[in-house]
Amino acid sequence: MIYRKNGRWALCPKKVTYEKDGETCEEYTNKPEWYENFAKKWGNFEVLSIEDTKFSNSEIDRLDKVKNMSEGHREAVIEYIQTGEFPEGMDLAKLLRIGKIKSNIIPSEYRDEELEQ
Repeated sequence: MIYRKNGRWALCPKKVTYEKDGETCEEYTNKPEWYENFAKKWGNFEVLSIEDTKFSNSEIDRLDKVKNMSEGHREAVIEYIQTGEFPEGMDLAKLLRIGKIKSNIIPSEYRDEELEQ
């Protein structure tokens, strides 16, 4: 769903549907050619389709708020983009204070928490 582009999270522009060992899978990617090349090398892997991704305006807006989070928070960024919520126990204010998030653009519901130390 996301990848790193110029040191920030970005939404993957493509979704690949493929079959591997009889199982159909979907993955978001910024490099669909990798899947095509892989399929040429392995008989148990077939690319079924490559499509442009479609994200809602809400998902795009949420990405903009967390695009500067560090690589170590990939799963949290995905969860926030999809649901608008961070994983349970994730302290956004603490991440801001220790520099794990480099942006002051954070969801309004967390802004007051940031000021409490």
